[in-house]
Amino acid sequence: MGPQYRITLKRGLHSVTNIVIAAAFFLLLMGTSFSHFGQQDTTQADQYMAYATAGETVAKTINKLKKVKPATATVKAELRQKKQEKYYLDQITLVASGGPAADLDEVNKAVLDHAKYSLHATEKDPHVQLQLIKYAGQPTSRKLIERKKDVAFHTYLYQHHMREIPVASIKPPAANYVSDALLYHVSPLLIIAVFIVWLAEFFTTDKREGNLSVTNTLPMTKMKVLIAKIGVAFTIALPLFCLTALIVYVIIGLSAGWGSFQYPIVYSPDGQRASVMLLGHFLILFLGALIAVFCFFVALSALVGLFASDMDAVLVADVLVLLTGSAPVIGSKILSGAAKFLPSAYFDYSGLILHSAAWPSLGYGGAVAVLIVGTIMLLGLTSLIVHRRQLL
Repeated sequence: MGPQYRITLKRGLHSVTNIVIAAAFFLLLMGTSFSHFGQQDTTQADQYMAYATAGETVAKTINKLKKVKPATATVKAELRQKKQEKYYLDQITLVASGGPAADLDEVNKAVLDHAKYSLHATEKDPHVQLQLIKYAGQPTSRKLIERKKDVAFHTYLYQHHMREIPVASIKPPAANYVSDALLYHVSPLLIIAVFIVWLAEFFTTDKREGNLSVTNTLPMTKMKVLIAKIGVAFTIALPLFCLTALIVYVIIGLSAGWGSFQYPIVYSPDGQRASVMLLGHFLILFLGALIAVFCFFVALSALVGLFASDMDAVLVADVLVLLTGSAPVIGSKILSGAAKFLPSAYFDYSGLILHSAAWPSLGYGGAVAVLIVGTIMLLGLTSLIVHRRQLL
């Protein structure tokens, strides 16, 4: 099997498809940077405007409430709440008015105090109409869990003396840029689709070029040839993605700084509690999930490749399976009971890792197990077909 692996590897490395796929990964990951090309970094100014706008809106509400005559108990209670809310917002705008020169700990403390107040107010009255700080590119929610996540996030920043870097930042440092691209800016299905193109080409090349006809006549175990091809798929495709991501990291780092993989991501594992995950931890979990998904599509492509000599046929089959992992399909009522046992429920690695998927889940460990079991089943079927036909 060693000689066959080396021959297959040599062919795979010389494929022009590798360059095309690497370019596709690069464009996907650099898309946000390209869209911001030539723009000035206004992150600090945008943040200050978000604070100031929230404060101004509350001030207008206060003026309206003061004009209500007669002032009922409800109006008086709302007026007290708004004045208290404005106090915390004013503290933020006061300490943040210095821009980049503002004391980082003072800004973090003021934002944390406001987050704690908002959490307390929401716990006291779930229907309280708080004026949320609207960051660019981030949705707002009045749910209690979001207030808990705000407190957990800003507590971490304050304790670790770190500056907040919004997801919509024009020039985030490299660690944040790559993580945000994988989490928020590039759909997991798009990244998997690029892998699928490579796999479809790879598992049909020998048939198209006539190499497989010769291989099928040789006195050798055909399963060893298939195992060699699967090994080469892992040797080329995954490292190609990792190398591209590393190049993007270096390019962004040289222009915007490196950042820290200790920066927090806040999520809720159960919809009740807020937890902190660091960027480095997310990237490790991302890589594990990506490998598991890649294993599944390698096995699927190998199976379909036994029957199809045309790249398009394998590509269509893989894409159809990929689309079953889209929210409209996997989140449908028809699959509600069985969704968590299907490999396609875990193609969305960001939803899996951050527990944000709208359908049932077995958790990270369960997801990897389901994907591996699916892979083993596909490989088992492929092995059975190859053993019976003795043809590839």
